[in-house]
Amino acid sequence: MKFGDNLRNLRLQRGLTQMQLAKDLQTSQSAITAYEVSKREPSFMVIERMAEYFGVPMSALLPSNDTTDDEFVNIIAESIHQNPK
Repeated sequence: MKFGDNLRNLRLQRGLTQMQLAKDLQTSQSAITAYEVSKREPSFMVIERMAEYFGVPMSALLPSNDTTDDEFVNIIAESIHQNPK
């Protein structure tokens, strides 16, 4: 499953609208929509915040079987590069 599918499933399991989730995560509804329809990839920090919010390990949000390890490493590396601490 893709990240967006995992996010949508967690959101719906908790009975949240995209607007409620966006408010709780201090982001926009359009960002949540973009994540859910795979038009935008969240940064590592956003994934971490979402996992904490839902009380799940980050792996519950991460893509499975449709993203290669190399693609995922590139996504994480790009996120870290854009948001260094």
